[in-house]
Amino acid sequence: MLIIEGMNHFEYQIRKYKDDMTDEEFLEFCGANDNMLIERDKDRNILVKPLLVFPVAWCQKLICRAIWKWEEKYGMGISFSPSVGFELQNTAIRTANANWISTERWSTVPREDYDKFIYVPPDFIAEVVTPTSNLKKLKEKMLEWMENGVRLAWLVNRYEKTTHIYRENGSVELVEGFDKTLSGENVMPELELELAPLLELP
Repeated sequence: MLIIEGMNHFEYQIRKYKDDMTDEEFLEFCGANDNMLIERDKDRNILVKPLLVFPVAWCQKLICRAIWKWEEKYGMGISFSPSVGFELQNTAIRTANANWISTERWSTVPREDYDKFIYVPPDFIAEVVTPTSNLKKLKEKMLEWMENGVRLAWLVNRYEKTTHIYRENGSVELVEGFDKTLSGENVMPELELELAPLLELP
């Protein structure tokens, strides 16, 4: 099933869609529609994600920038653009607003598989709530990330000024207020993200 999320005021031409696509056909479908952000859930529904509004894109930029700077300084792994697809153990193919994979995990991917979806889970991801987000579904997606090998995850909501921190031990912590600083904990030691600048739009 094709599901278009939060795009009622947009018109899109969907190319090469058909039901029950194989993994290879889905990869080709994503390439044919490379102006869109596309996911596949564990039930093999195809999800076309909404384009980002500026405040959400700004949050995404600052989170990614903090990760990239930390990555350059410590060299402990690799991060990708938010459009990269991760194939999870439950067969879903997901994207995140920010991501990072440790060297230990990334070294298990042979170069001949670089042109496929990444089939090792990231150690860390961050998702940013949009004005059209279905929070229930987004929180379910966060749990899906954790159940499929992610070690630390942030769900950042600039509209409610809250952050949910998901940890590999199953705990979920609610951080209220954007006067706080998030840390990479034992997953990304020394990584820090001040939340206040996420509200300071240029």
